[in-house]
Amino acid sequence: MWIKFVVFALQLCVINAGKVEVSIEEVERKVPQSDAYGATLTNHRNAIYMGNIAIGTPPQSIRAIFDTGSTVLWVPGVKCKAKGALVNNCKQGSNLFNAARSKTAANTTYAFEETYDQGKAKGHVFTDTLKFGAADSQGPTLRRVHFGIASDIEYSDDAIFGLPSRDVYNPNGNIHKSIFHQAFGEGLFNKPIFTIHMDRCNDTKCRKSGKITFGDFDNEHCNTNDVHWVGVQNKQGWVFPINGIQQGEQVLRTNIPAISDTGTTNIVLPNSLCQQIVSGLKAKKIRDNTFTLPCNSTPSLSVLLDRRFTIDPKELLVPLSAADQKKQGKNVCRLAVTCSSKNDMIILGEPWTRSYCQIHDIMYKRIGFSTTVGSNPNENKQGNRNNQPFNNPNYGGYNGNGPYNNPYNYGGYNGKNPYNNPYGSPYGGYNGYNGYNGYNSNPYSGYNSYPYGGYSGYNSPYNGYNSNPYYGSGYQYNPYNPYGGYSYCPSCSGRGGGYGRYYDIPSKK
Repeated sequence: MWIKFVVFALQLCVINAGKVEVSIEEVERKVPQSDAYGATLTNHRNAIYMGNIAIGTPPQSIRAIFDTGSTVLWVPGVKCKAKGALVNNCKQGSNLFNAARSKTAANTTYAFEETYDQGKAKGHVFTDTLKFGAADSQGPTLRRVHFGIASDIEYSDDAIFGLPSRDVYNPNGNIHKSIFHQAFGEGLFNKPIFTIHMDRCNDTKCRKSGKITFGDFDNEHCNTNDVHWVGVQNKQGWVFPINGIQQGEQVLRTNIPAISDTGTTNIVLPNSLCQQIVSGLKAKKIRDNTFTLPCNSTPSLSVLLDRRFTIDPKELLVPLSAADQKKQGKNVCRLAVTCSSKNDMIILGEPWTRSYCQIHDIMYKRIGFSTTVGSNPNENKQGNRNNQPFNNPNYGGYNGNGPYNNPYNYGGYNGKNPYNNPYGSPYGGYNGYNGYNGYNSNPYSGYNSYPYGGYSGYNSPYNGYNSNPYYGSGYQYNPYNPYGGYSYCPSCSGRGGGYGRYYDIPSKK
């Protein structure tokens, strides 16, 4: 059976000094009923970030998948051989790179091989020029990058543009920088970040349903003044720790890390965790790893970090194929959750990446999540209910241990402030201190009772780790204060010193 496969093609739309903005356009093709993680599906609605790059002299346009779950750039070569479900380019002779036609292409003679859950690609490592955008665009250009030209491919023969958190990859012992790390290092972009925003594609809005911004925040679509940063755990990808998964009132604690992956269709959970979620949602199993719910239902599923991030219920429901609709009914949808036998990772795919903007910081090895413009900015700021009947969504404590965690109670990280009572303390506190990470929503709170500082600078432009009251934006980069600073620097004229990087500081006249 063949089903609809949706690919979002990126077109270069805006090039400003120090950043590139890319919009998303939808393209359709057909694939068999299987997803990238081996689950058998009936109505497979994939979303892949795909756009134009240009390689060589003269430049040859290549459409590549932008994938945060991959590390390398590879393209199919003109003599490639491919087999599998998603092979079209090698057979049709389209979207292939011809190294012989490039004056600047050079074969390093090093072999490369990339293996995925389904499929693989192997060939040789080349060097050549690379442009962000199509051949006829004015996109920024790298004079010499390392990339793979694949000659033998299985499953899918679309080019892959890896966007890893680490700054190098190692094909058979030959170390090279990843493309975005190299571009930032050579000054093509002002900031070491790229932002992904993805809208829901529906009948009236499919052609331009999202954007990737290289080198900056996406202030048009994302609430960048409310970014929740999480440190990346390892160098393999955008992997970060979570506290658990919440389904309705059921909180499932776990120490299994999660990865935000733009190349994955579903939320992929280890089997034991997944079965509890499916059972709690009262989803119906119609075949192996395929579960359904009424299309008018509102499944509740959240990821627990230091605060709760609720996945948009609409993104968890996918229309069934026409054949399955005849069997199950028109008002039945597939649940976009996949159970996996692997127990080492939670994969947050399309439902997650559509629900929140993703800001990737390659310098500080962290990933940030923010609500989209127009969404409720307070929807994820409440503390855990913890059976407290008056847990106010704006001021509630993280664990809500206060006896009356209500609108008058500003709370604190663990609710351990002695004033965490019906009238609360205006400063809240982490173990009695003032506002660890601003969880009490007070813009003047500080980690060690400094009246203006904040551990990570979430709520005030004056925040700093132990900085003086007026300068130092803290450990994270603050877009409103270019001076940064992990700790106070007495010799820095009041500016926070330490790890802060100087971004876009105007020259003094």
